[in-house]
Amino acid sequence: MEKVNKFTHSKQRGAFRSADEWLSVQDFATRRNPSKSETTAVGSWSFALFIFLLLDLIKPFQYSLSCEFLFLGITLLSLSETPIWISLAMSMLFGCFRDMLSFGRSHLALIEFPLIVLFNYYFLSYILFTGNKKYAFIIKIGIAAAAIIIHIAVNSFFVNSFLPLYSLRFFFQSIVLYILLNYLFYSRDHKAAGFTIK
Repeated sequence: MEKVNKFTHSKQRGAFRSADEWLSVQDFATRRNPSKSETTAVGSWSFALFIFLLLDLIKPFQYSLSCEFLFLGITLLSLSETPIWISLAMSMLFGCFRDMLSFGRSHLALIEFPLIVLFNYYFLSYILFTGNKKYAFIIKIGIAAAAIIIHIAVNSFFVNSFLPLYSLRFFFQSIVLYILLNYLFYSRDHKAAGFTIK
């Protein structure tokens, strides 16, 4: 017997079913958030993103490490179980800080970071809604990889230059660092919040 949720009609047909299922993604996106305090989430992510911003400014690894810590932090935040409004607020706030402090790219991060958050959040929600929850970690890596590629493309277009070798190094280093950060952020949780979606 076909299951019908509150977003679908009891006598729906093929053309309407896809639209109804897509609309129900938003309900799934809100229900997948954990019950921990939003205030704690804001404080924890603010501190983490501030450290990532400092790392980008100080560059302790000089130019041997091509990735951008703040961008990876925003990606990690958007693929966590943090409510979407917190992710968007943090991405806009730290995107503004990033644009003001340096990097020579006026208002690029302020626009790019929130768009990356929306892309990651809703794409992840839609994929997991279709029944692929047991592969959540692998799916997150795939979405993070897509976000990194978009980031490379946007910045290459903005500076009107594309460096293949640098872009490849940036991509692979960013993927490895994302996996490491994901492990460090969630390894202490018994249910590994970064690996599963509730």
